[in-house]
Amino acid sequence: MKTMIAVMLMAVAALAASPTHAQLADKKALTLAEAKKLIAAAEDAATKGTAHMSFAVLDEGAHILAFERMDGASLVTGEFAIKKAKSSVLYKAPTEGFSDALGKGRTAILGLPEAVPFGGGVPLMANGQLVGAIGCSGGNTPTQDSEVCGAAAATLSK
Repeated sequence: MKTMIAVMLMAVAALAASPTHAQLADKKALTLAEAKKLIAAAEDAATKGTAHMSFAVLDEGAHILAFERMDGASLVTGEFAIKKAKSSVLYKAPTEGFSDALGKGRTAILGLPEAVPFGGGVPLMANGQLVGAIGCSGGNTPTQDSEVCGAAAATLSK
């Protein structure tokens, strides 16, 4: 019995000394300063295309970090920019993929919660980790929203 107690005490001591404690993950986070840079890059790209657009940057939890509606942009573009960014965060994918799938007849896309089947939502990745998304709406052509968002996302500091 004494041997059994001694073995149990040694096992408890070994477990207490081992580095098996839970650890927090190291992960990147999108900052307000970075969100503002993304909005500025999107506005610059939109201005080159003479569009009046809205832009939304969301963090990885789909919360708005930054938003801008350019002068002359339709009011609804703001709603669409936010929805596109949210869709990209939730699905960790560009919304253009939903648009392409719908164009190929995959109407089930319309039943996915929060999925937006229009281009203009792009996830933001840093070192392979999702840090947020940018949504753009109001372009002059069907592809301009995606192009503007892609140009802005390319400026993300890694």
